[in-house]
Formats: sequence, structure tokens, C-alpha cells
Amino acid sequence: MKLTGSFCQWFPPALPILLFYVGGIFTGCGKPEPPRWYISPPAGVTEGVGAGPTREIAIELGVLEALQRLNSKVEGWVGNSLTYSLKGESLERFYQVAVKSLASAPFISYRILKLKRVGENWYGLIRLNLPKSREMGERMVGGKLEELEGFVKGGKWFLLRNWKKIQRLKGEVDRELEFLESIGGGEGLRSRFGEVKRKLEKGIPVEVELPSIVTSGVVAEVERRGGILIRGKGGVKISGKVEERERRVNGLLELEWRGKVVIREGGEEIEIPVQLRVVGIPNRKALREVLLKKFLKLLFEGG
Repeated sequence: MKLTGSFCQWFPPALPILLFYVGGIFTGCGKPEPPRWYISPPAGVTEGVGAGPTREIAIELGVLEALQRLNSKVEGWVGNSLTYSLKGESLERFYQVAVKSLASAPFISYRILKLKRVGENWYGLIRLNLPKSREMGERMVGGKLEELEGFVKGGKWFLLRNWKKIQRLKGEVDRELEFLESIGGGEGLRSRFGEVKRKLEKGIPVEVELPSIVTSGVVAEVERRGGILIRGKGGVKISGKVEERERRVNGLLELEWRGKVVIREGGEEIEIPVQLRVVGIPNRKALREVLLKKFLKLLFEGG
């Protein structure tokens, strides 16, 4: 089962009370009472109870309550979202959001101590397995850090071309590491992540020498991806020749870009052939914008 620190933004400090009342939505009046161990759960910080119309929901909410009990950092995440969770939200909606949030988490290990159906509702008592959860989390975060370190070693152009994946991985590691630290794991991973981020955020020196029809778009994309434009030697050099051809076809305008782009970094050289075409209403500016988007995708994402 998976779990991240991000789920905690949904849960108020009075989670056990809320779970009791949410359970009431499903049990109604005059039906069998919940088990005694649900009404008066164990006091252990790694244990929690949950209730819902299915066994899966009861288990998931039990895990959530155990996490809330765990330490002050988890409680802090929970408390910070009290206003949002309850403002304008029904308890039933709160319940749905809670379960959806838990389902998207990356790591947690637990044992089901008790699971019982009373009437139409399920009740669960859960105990977290913290050593196993820390082990799972450290393996997951460590693997993503290795991938980020591999991007750093791959060269400046490699970094530019993988910019989107790098941003996604950085966000995942940051969130998952925060949760891992809240359960007592991740020793040494924070400083390692900090070192990787410093290398990624230095900025990549790039020199662009291309025809005017594509230069401005390439420069803007380089800057967006953390590049720094330079003059002279060093960094990555993007050069080449791209020609534009046009013709009329049944009242429409056809624009075509042909040529090649050469990427140089140190002693390495990559050649990218360009053959892009678009047909549309006779609006040269609009058609060029379409071609430029295709060109940037070809250059920075491989087509």
C-alpha cells in the first residue's frame, strides 16, 4: 500500500472524533454499536482505528489515524488543513477525499490486528510497521536520488532534454523524503538531495546560433529549462541551418521547414534533421507558431 506526506493536508487534528461521526453516516440510528475496541482504541502511537462501508475503507482510515498519532510533524500537517477540510465540506465529502488521498501514497507497511463487520459497516484496528515502512521509503527515495544523480553525470545537453522528468523527480523526492523523515527514516538522504539540487540549479551555459525564424523560441525554451545564454566558448552550442518554403494549395498556405540542427558539448556532437510541415489558412504568423512548437518538441524532447 502506498502513502505520502501530501495526504495529510486533508485531515484535522480531531480525526478519531470525525471518524466516529463519519461512521455514523453509514450506521444510522438504532443499528448495532461498533466494537468496544473501536470506541476505546489502544493508546499505542502506531495503532489506529477506522470505519466505513467496505473493509478496504476501514483499513485505510485506520492507517490514517495511526499516522496522525505517530508524531508532532504528522499532527502539524493535519492541523494546518483543518479550515480547508471542514469549510464548506460535508463529512461525507471529507470521507471521500480522505480515502482518495490515502490511495495515492508511496509507501507504508502495517498489520491488521482486528477487522469486523457490524451491520452494514466495517471496523478495523491497524498497527503500523515502522521499520518496514522506513526500509521501503529509503529504498524508494534512494532509487530516485540515484536517477537524479545520473542526470547530473549525463552532461549539460542531457539535463536540458530531460528537464521535465527532472522537475517531476525533484518534486516526488521532496514530498516523499519529508514523510520518510516524519516516521524516523531517511538519515543522510536530505543532504544528498540538497547536493543534487545545487548541481541541477546552477544553470546550464548555452550558446544559440540559429536562423531568426527559430532563434527566439529556442532561447526562451533554454531559459525556461534553466539554461544561461552565453557568448563564446563553453557549455552547449546549438547551431544549424533551417530554411522555410511555402506554397499555396487549394487556397490554403503550406509552410515547410527543412534543414538540420547540430548540438555540440565538449567533444560530443549530435545532429538532428529537421523536416516539418503545416497546412492551414493563409496566416503565415499563425502557421509559423505551429511549426515553432513542433520544432521545439523535436529539439528538446526528440519529436
